[in-house]
Amino acid sequence: MGLIAKERLYLTADSERLVREGDPEGATLYCAPGDGIPDSAVEKFGADIFEPLPGETAGYAEEAAAQAAAAEAEAKAAVLRQAQDQSEQAKADQEAADKAAAAEAEARAAAEAKAKADAEEKAKAAAADKEKGPAANKGASK
Repeated sequence: MGLIAKERLYLTADSERLVREGDPEGATLYCAPGDGIPDSAVEKFGADIFEPLPGETAGYAEEAAAQAAAAEAEAKAAVLRQAQDQSEQAKADQEAADKAAAAEAEARAAAEAKAKADAEEKAKAAAADKEKGPAANKGASK
């Protein structure tokens, strides 16, 4: 899309903005009225400070609005994708934490069951020794 300058415009000292003639921040003349403007300048500085070339006015505002809407939609989609990725990561982290807690509980239960079985075995062995004890002691004292 061809654009031309509406007025004299100056670059600021840092070359980041265009300002109108007379602005104290204007450092270098960028264009005079009627100068053709490259698409790269439109992308960098915006289209509102330029005007379409004669014969190209139809659809200019609509195209600029469509480009702005597309850029905004892409930015929103990127934010949505990022939020979705974070949500999925949080869900995966929660599932991992739940599995770890379940494994820990299972290990604790197994350890408690083993300790109980060991205690029961010791109790049985002690009871057996107690029953054998007096008979064994009689044979030992003779």
